[in-house]
Amino acid sequence: MFPFIIPREWVDSMNLTFEDQANAKEPIDVSGSEQSLVSPSITKKVRVRLLIAFPLLIVLIISIVAGAFYQLVETEFGNPALIGTLTNRFASERMSAFARNWIIAMILMDVVGAIVGFAAAYSITEPIRKIIYLSHKVARGNFSEKAAIERPDDFGALGHSFDDMVESLNRFIHTRNQFILESFTGGLITLDIHGSVTAMNSAAEKMLGLEAGAAIGKPLKAMLSSRAFAPLLSLIEESLWKREPVVLRKLWLEDEGRKLAVCVHTSILRDRAGQAFGMMVNLRDLEEWERFYKQMARTDQLATLGTFAAGLTHEIRNPLGAIRGLAQLLSEDESLSAKAREYLRVILQETERLDKLVREVQDFSAATVTSLRPQDVHSVVRKAVFMARNNPNAQLAENVELVEHYQHSLPLVALAEEKFVQALMNILVNAFQATPPGGRIVVRTEMQPDTQLPVIIAVENTGSQIPEAVRERVFEPFFTTKEQGTGLGLSIAYQIVKQHGGELKVENTNEGVCVSIALPEARSRQKLSD
Repeated sequence: MFPFIIPREWVDSMNLTFEDQANAKEPIDVSGSEQSLVSPSITKKVRVRLLIAFPLLIVLIISIVAGAFYQLVETEFGNPALIGTLTNRFASERMSAFARNWIIAMILMDVVGAIVGFAAAYSITEPIRKIIYLSHKVARGNFSEKAAIERPDDFGALGHSFDDMVESLNRFIHTRNQFILESFTGGLITLDIHGSVTAMNSAAEKMLGLEAGAAIGKPLKAMLSSRAFAPLLSLIEESLWKREPVVLRKLWLEDEGRKLAVCVHTSILRDRAGQAFGMMVNLRDLEEWERFYKQMARTDQLATLGTFAAGLTHEIRNPLGAIRGLAQLLSEDESLSAKAREYLRVILQETERLDKLVREVQDFSAATVTSLRPQDVHSVVRKAVFMARNNPNAQLAENVELVEHYQHSLPLVALAEEKFVQALMNILVNAFQATPPGGRIVVRTEMQPDTQLPVIIAVENTGSQIPEAVRERVFEPFFTTKEQGTGLGLSIAYQIVKQHGGELKVENTNEGVCVSIALPEARSRQKLSD
């Protein structure tokens, strides 16, 4: 038998367990270089233990078997009496040669056993080492690498599970980051320290005319090659070079006839050590802010006018009712001349017109939505279309086609049905009156997912477009371009839609005008009823 001398430190390393790592005073360093990603106190102990244990076990088994066989051969064939009887078969010299050859074969078998043991130990420790290495990289925030362990055993299954976990984390982080980006009201771009785009929200795409998928990973300077964006690029490069933020810098950009006034704010992104690793650029569309302030001013104006109109209608309707009543009494007097009767007819006609105006003003002042209930949008729209068709003041011109397109499976919307039908009917009446003979009116609904106001109701009509100056004033009370009308129809519709949490827009199309209503979907009946 051959004695095996094992260094003491090898034995010590084999006696270490994973609990040593858990009880270690110093934690694993995952913040340093690539070498520090794999803890030597885990992987080295496991590898040393396996790399020593497997070869030693195989060598020990082979040595025991070989030694026992050698002792058997020596006992049987080394007997002098037996040798004497087997002189013709084995000579003493051949016995010695056999023993030497057997020892050499045993040594070779020991070497082969050590190699096989080493290979077996390596095949076990390498996947473990790789997964530990990648898990530490994931802990540092690097989700780009995969284990890619293609084996039919449990280690292969472990590698696939690890890759699935990393892919799931990637999807979750991408969704979360995109949600954070889209939550900003303005355009948001993040760059690395070299000026390449790392993220961009949809508002920035729209403002700069870019696509995030094509821009990510590329220098922003290469994506905005037009001279119109030179002031913006210069400001960003200056901020990156100086490693200093830029606060509320106003820029005017003009590209291919499109003018854009933006307010730029940059922030330098730094790690825990204070080293800059990127930049965040925030873009605010000043025109959009101006539209927002105008919208707020219009809302205040409508609220003030509504309060004023409520008191005014009360003061007008009382004397108006007295005038109409007295005129009706006078018209019953048979002694009146024909001229007097004509005067009375005009008085009654004008009081009727004034009463209609008072009713519209009263509707405007009382356009307050109180109780909202989840409603089927299509049933409400169909009801408004039916009422508009039968409105004597909104007769369709000759050969006008009215088309209805409703998207299936729209979510419920929180509506005050009576008020919303009134708003939609006012819009339809305007479209009926504006469509020339032979024209076309389309009433449609659609769903725009991943937006705050996903339910869309649109009324499109052919005819002349609305000039920009007029389009900005269409929601103002008493503003009208018609010979007849009070100019309150769209103002009332605007108020009602706003009180439903929606938006009302008037836009020109290639063939005419489109009035669209965007509404939020109803979250739950309980929440809305409260």
